[in-house]
Amino acid sequence: LATKLTVIYQLHGQTMTISSNARFYNLAPMLAQGKLSELEQSTYKDLAESSGDFGEEYTGLQWSVQIEDVTADLLEAEKYHFTRIEIIVSDDESTYNLRTYRFFVD
Repeated sequence: LATKLTVIYQLHGQTMTISSNARFYNLAPMLAQGKLSELEQSTYKDLAESSGDFGEEYTGLQWSVQIEDVTADLLEAEKYHFTRIEIIVSDDESTYNLRTYRFFVD
C-alpha cells in the first residue's frame, strides 16, 4: 500500500509540473507577441531596452526587451535602421525567447 501511495504521489507531482510547463509555453508566446506589437507602434528613436512584469493577471511572469542595431553594408544612409529585437518572457523555472528583426526609416 505504501508503494502504491508513493507512486500516486509522484505521478501527481509530475502532472502538476507538466501542467505548469504547458501553461507557461502557451502563455509566453502570446505575451511576447503582444509586447512586440507594442514595440512596433514605436518609432526607432523611441525604442529602448526595458523590463517589467505582466501585472496581477499573469503573476510571476516577467519580460525584458533587448535591442541591438545590426549593421548592413546595403544600408548606407543614416535614416535607415535594421534592428534586432529580442523579447524574453520568464518565470522562476522557464524562459521563452522571441527574436525578430525590424527595418525602420527615420
